[in-house]
Amino acid sequence: MTTCPACGSTKIIPSVPLRADVGGMDVGGTRTVDVELYSKHATHGIATGGLFARVCGDCGRTELYVRDFRFLYEHYEASRKA
Repeated sequence: MTTCPACGSTKIIPSVPLRADVGGMDVGGTRTVDVELYSKHATHGIATGGLFARVCGDCGRTELYVRDFRFLYEHYEASRKA
């Protein structure tokens, strides 16, 4: 996608990583934000995919996307069938 669906701008900042503060100001540290899919069957385990954002430079609309989305969906489908 090269234009903003809200305002039509082409000023898009792609692939902005999302980070979460995991220690507060005294401890410090950040961690990437992931999507996790847990399987009800132990053989399938957990599948993760990192989140990232696309941000419009004109109106600020922000959309979230996940990396490895095909892998996550395949994990989801396999865990439903087992």
